[in-house]
Amino acid sequence: MRAIVLLLLALLATHAVADDYPAGRVDIVVPYGPGGTGDVIARQLARKLEEHFGKPFIILNKPGAAGTLGATQVSRAAPDGYTLLLGYTSEIAIEPFLNASSYTPKSFEPIAIAGETPLLLIGRKNLSATNISALIELVRAKPGDFTFASAGFGSPAHIAGELFNRDSKLSVRHIPYKGGADAVSAVLGGHVDMYFTGLPPAMSLVRNGNIHAYAVTGAHRSKALPEVPTMVESGFSDFSLSGWFALLAPAGTPSSVLDKLRQATAGALSDPAVQEVLNKNGVEIYPDPTGRVRQFVDGESAKYQNLIATLGLRAGK
Repeated sequence: MRAIVLLLLALLATHAVADDYPAGRVDIVVPYGPGGTGDVIARQLARKLEEHFGKPFIILNKPGAAGTLGATQVSRAAPDGYTLLLGYTSEIAIEPFLNASSYTPKSFEPIAIAGETPLLLIGRKNLSATNISALIELVRAKPGDFTFASAGFGSPAHIAGELFNRDSKLSVRHIPYKGGADAVSAVLGGHVDMYFTGLPPAMSLVRNGNIHAYAVTGAHRSKALPEVPTMVESGFSDFSLSGWFALLAPAGTPSSVLDKLRQATAGALSDPAVQEVLNKNGVEIYPDPTGRVRQFVDGESAKYQNLIATLGLRAGK
């Protein structure tokens, strides 16, 4: 009888917490520095969530260890909805399968996909190839002479580069950099030949003719660069990769709290002012107030786990 009473009291306490949520400050951890795409998304969401709930939503930038430092912090936080993560593909769906980490994708409860950014294959300006077919011919004629940058081992850009090598039967050498901005600068300066970049750092360079833009890796053309074809249109039948940002809570967060956050986040992402800011940064938005985001994250995790295995990627190699 005592156990039943304790259970009922616990259930009542959980409902009380959920009904009162949020009663105070909510932290959104961004596992990268200020100014990046994830930071821009998080600040747009925080502003709208504050308006919706009437409580402060504070951005905490926690860069380090390829995004896993901030992700680890949130995975260990109390599952009460007061510590959230604005995570990226790398730390959620790639790092747990590539390197030893203290969390898995199941360590989080997905709230929303806050935006997707297809990767864009760019090349240095003085490459003679102006389309992807010509690029492949150019590289194939001089095996071992060409390089591709990445934002670090195991990043989406690295996986895309290795997939490009495999599907094109090329041997472009991988040159890892500390981050996406450094990799774009390396292409701009002619230090490497190509890079699968996120859209935001490269859009102005493409529009100004400072670099070549060959193809985007999304399922469809980007609204930000509609003139650039997809990899599928360019003859790669199974080359659809995109970087995505997700708002997540620690596993075990009450479903009633998650439902509140899902509805409020979907409303924020449907706001025209928010969409305008994010679209200008090359971020495409698909607001969805349902729980289907779990299926998306699980599917992406399985996809990257399979790619890591089939491409033979190993930590530090």
